[in-house]
Amino acid sequence: MSSFIRPLVETLEDRLCLSASSSMLNVMVQGHAIKITGNDEWNFVQVVQDDTNDTIKVVYGQLPHNATLANLVVNTKTFKSSSITSITVDLGNGNDNFEYTLAQDSDLVYSKNLSVSTGDGDDSVTINTAGYASESAIGTIVMPTINAASGIMTADGEFISIPALQDGGIASVHSPVINSAFNVTLDTGLGNDSVCVSLGAVRTGLKIGLTVDLGDGQDQFWLCNYGTISKNATVTINVTGNTGKDAINVGSYGDVLGTLSLNAKGGTEDDTIYVELAGLQNGKTTLAIDTGAGDDFVTVNDLTSPLSTGSLLVSPIR
Repeated sequence: MSSFIRPLVETLEDRLCLSASSSMLNVMVQGHAIKITGNDEWNFVQVVQDDTNDTIKVVYGQLPHNATLANLVVNTKTFKSSSITSITVDLGNGNDNFEYTLAQDSDLVYSKNLSVSTGDGDDSVTINTAGYASESAIGTIVMPTINAASGIMTADGEFISIPALQDGGIASVHSPVINSAFNVTLDTGLGNDSVCVSLGAVRTGLKIGLTVDLGDGQDQFWLCNYGTISKNATVTINVTGNTGKDAINVGSYGDVLGTLSLNAKGGTEDDTIYVELAGLQNGKTTLAIDTGAGDDFVTVNDLTSPLSTGSLLVSPIR
């Protein structure tokens, strides 16, 4: 692995990233929607939802072609969270980094529809509503260190420090609760992509949806549910691997008192799907696993509490 690189950082408010390309990385508001548009360079974007203070902060920029020789310009825009209902992100091609996180000590109070397209390239995406460091482990699944924290990990394993980025609850003892609708659609396009999702507790009666299309390439997906899915709440996760040797890993470590539904499609090559269930399962958990073509490996590890009174249904399609 290459040595750590910490380029000079200049933090500017409400400015566009300097770019030699024909288009620039841009953040703007249209009505109740934030629209983030990238280019074919290496873009990084961090969105921090802080409903305790009614803000959404977007930290964004474009890495220079040679990060060791050029200054890195970091831009910040802040909006009112209660006024924003949707966030649309189109980062274009290139190796992009995207992170969506709750601020420390903040629950998710104002509903959001999040749609992210990272385009072609080796992209990394982190979505964290749990307040846990994504590299922490509960059980067998170990989440990789691809979250921004105070910087970003490059495609070749170098860590670039960006002090403007927020730790997103990693040092907080607060356990966030999703108190309003939260739906995510993610398309990572062509390339070898990594996606990490950490979910916190879900309030009674809510419906939470996560749909991920990993596109073509050797992709890796991790999801850990750390909080309680309350009674009459539903969490639905749809993950599609497409072509390439994909790894889909899902761990549910909180209590399921409502409904947890996982639909996983491996795609056309040799895929690995691993599911681990723990906690008290007094609701309903369904797993629909479609391995597709190829020599695939599927594991379901049931570590649920013996006091569970709910149901677990595993439906292998192929």
